[in-house]
Amino acid sequence: MIITKELVEQQFNNTLSYFPWGGKVIAVRQNDWGEWIADCKVPGHYSRDCDGPNGHYYRMEDDDCPIRQFMVVLEYQESLFGMEPWWLTRYYEAKDNQRLPTFSEEGCFFDPDAPRSPYILARIKAHIEKDAYLWELQEMWSKFANTPINDEDEIETPFYFWEAGTSRFDIWHWFDKLCPNGLAVDLMGETSKSLPF
Repeated sequence: MIITKELVEQQFNNTLSYFPWGGKVIAVRQNDWGEWIADCKVPGHYSRDCDGPNGHYYRMEDDDCPIRQFMVVLEYQESLFGMEPWWLTRYYEAKDNQRLPTFSEEGCFFDPDAPRSPYILARIKAHIEKDAYLWELQEMWSKFANTPINDEDEIETPFYFWEAGTSRFDIWHWFDKLCPNGLAVDLMGETSKSLPF
C-alpha cells in the first residue's frame, strides 16, 4: 500500500477525532528523511498530573491555539479473524519537522519499537558518546551478541544506531573507544596486562 499525503491527513484526523478535545490536521509534508510531519490545531490540553476522572484532567483551551507538529507513522494491518484491513496510526511530538525524543530516549535508553528516525538516532548516539556509562555499554554489548552477522562480517538487522550492512568491526571500534579500559577488559572479561594480578 502506498502512503500518500491525503492518506496521512485522513488517518491522523481520525485519530484526533478520538481526543476528548478534538483537533484537525492543517498541513502534511515529508521531512528530509521521508518521515510524515503533520501540522495540527489541537484546542485542548491533557495532563496526567492533575486530579480528575480516572486520574486524568482535561482543560479546554482557546480555539485560536498554536499549531502543534507530530510525526505520523502509518502501518497497514492485514485482515484478521474476519476484520476489515485497517491502518495503525502512531504519532510522536515533533518540532521543526523533526520528531522530538520520547521520555525513554531523553533518559538515554533506546526504544527498539520506535521508528528509526536518523535525527533521533543521531541525538541518542551523541548523548551516549558525551556521557558514556559502563553499565549502558555492557547492556548494549550483551544485545549485540544476539545480532546476526553475515559471511561478510556485517550485521544483518539494524542494531541501535547502525543499519543492516554495517561492519561488525566498526561497531567494535565504537565500543572500544568509549570503554575506559578498552573493549576487551570492560566488556569481554579479559584481564588488563597493566594490573598486578
